[in-house]
Amino acid sequence: MASQKDVFNAKWTEPLTNLFVRLLVEEVQKGNRTTSTFNKVRWNNIRAEFNKQSGYQYNILQLKNKVNKLKRQYGSFKKLLSQSGFGWDNVNGTVVVDDPSIWDSHIKDNNDWAKFKKDGFP
Repeated sequence: MASQKDVFNAKWTEPLTNLFVRLLVEEVQKGNRTTSTFNKVRWNNIRAEFNKQSGYQYNILQLKNKVNKLKRQYGSFKKLLSQSGFGWDNVNGTVVVDDPSIWDSHIKDNNDWAKFKKDGFP
């Protein structure tokens, strides 16, 4: 087993995140999730397939940490879209606003919303 020193920090690019999310969705669509998460066998399958397709060697803890981060971001994203004047553009995959000037005041109160201004959510 790798020591703490041997484990590297996972670097999540947009393509890696998209690959990971796609693999998670595929597992759910196959009916391989019976609770709010995956069992150890499924996590091993996801890890193996992710590492095979990405060329990286991420461990299960790194993948679970990414899921938890995505869940937090999704909660924040949903809260943003529930604000008056905010909506979602399915074609471009971006947040749209009735009045662009409202972004600044909302971002000032919620710093983590700034990333959604250009990038949307995976």
